Order: sequence, then structure tokens, then C-alpha cells
Amino acid sequence: MNAIIQKTKSWPIITLFALSALMLCAFLFCIDEGNYSFAGLFEPANLFAMSIYFIAAFFGQAIVYALLEFSTKKRQPIMSVIIGAPLGAFLLMCVFWFG
Repeated sequence: MNAIIQKTKSWPIITLFALSALMLCAFLFCIDEGNYSFAGLFEPANLFAMSIYFIAAFFGQAIVYALLEFSTKKRQPIMSVIIGAPLGAFLLMCVFWFG
């Protein structure tokens, strides 16, 4: 009669946001170079630029996640990734373009 409750181990949302921001940054770096390779990725200037985009995409996801959780009272990490990562990168591009 004793029921055994099994817990499934889930990844923290921070890990999901970090991986998706890293994949977005790698994609942007790959298409930006023009030759579709990661040849110059580990140069200091490129790593610095990629880290700025990583931070923008990560915080974009976190802000969208907080807004969705506040407005719908549900946790929606996938929608945060879909909306937040491109939104954060786009807003950073707008800052560089107009700034």
C-alpha cells in the first residue's frame, strides 16, 4: 500500500536559457563571417562580441519568462526561448545601430 513517488530530474531553466543563447550566438557568428565556419571564433575580439550577444539573449529570455509568468501565472520556458532570445539579440542590434 505504500506508494513510491518517483521524481524526475529536470534541468534548471537557467541551463535551458544559457544553451539556447549559446546556440543563437554560434549561429549569428557562423553566418556573420560569410564563409559559414567557426574559424575565427576564439580570437579575443570575437569572444568579447559573442559574450555581449550571449548576455543580451540570455537576459531577453529571462525578462520574457518573468513577464509571461507574471501575466499568465504559468511557467513557460519554451515560449521564453522562442520569443526572448531573438528579441534580446534584436534589441542589442538596434542599440548598436542607433547608438
